[in-house]
Amino acid sequence: MNKEFIKVRTMADVAISSALLVLGIVLVALPTAVSVSIFGFFTLVVGALLLAVLKSGWQDSKTKERYCKKEVFFHQNSKDKILHALEHRMGNIELSEENRGEGMRMEIYYNKQSRKAFVTLFEYVPYNYEPISSTVEYTVDEIAKLVG
Repeated sequence: MNKEFIKVRTMADVAISSALLVLGIVLVALPTAVSVSIFGFFTLVVGALLLAVLKSGWQDSKTKERYCKKEVFFHQNSKDKILHALEHRMGNIELSEENRGEGMRMEIYYNKQSRKAFVTLFEYVPYNYEPISSTVEYTVDEIAKLVG
């Protein structure tokens, strides 16, 4: 299965950026000390930049369904065990190796409302992570231990 996920703006991203913009406008517009106006201008600029670039959500490029993303890192020595667990269901994956190395990265895209999850395993090849497994579909219940 070949899935492509793209970064999208979430409501939280818009809310944070808008709050900073409004705060900046209010601080600049009010007749206050120069230091408060400078802080307001800085807040206004940060809010505008965040509105332009902040994207923390993920979306399936074909179905337009939104997902959360989690990355789990594993040591290179556990490659065979993880590939085996990926093929035979994730319930038996051993998380003791998690975050102890930089050799492998597992990307998990999940949506708790639709109960869908997609998992891909990547291996670090100098300067880049290359996929070493196809994207496998699970339910959120099957990977609950990984999603947390």
